Amino acid sequence: MADDLQDITQSLTPYFALQEGGYTYDALVKRIAEEVQYLIDYDLNKLWNLLYRIDVSEKKVKEVIETTPFNQHSLLIAQLILKRQQEKVISRKNYKTNT
Repeated sequence: MADDLQDITQSLTPYFALQEGGYTYDALVKRIAEEVQYLIDYDLNKLWNLLYRIDVSEKKVKEVIETTPFNQHSLLIAQLILKRQQEKVISRKNYKTNT
């Protein structure tokens, strides 16, 4: 998981102001949630574009928005982002192994 976490962090660096390495999963979720909250507050269109580029399911994001309290949105969206990036990292590793 540590290697995956490093790969996930590296893949998200172009989208978020992340420092190199050293993140635990919880610290990474918190850092991304801060960025997501900023975008919710000040640039919602940029957030939707970012989620599209990262390939986070719009359906899942809307489900979070519709079914959870507002103060939890940024944290849950950050978790969706990390889950999607983890899926992509695992998929890339499996593809490399099979070729």
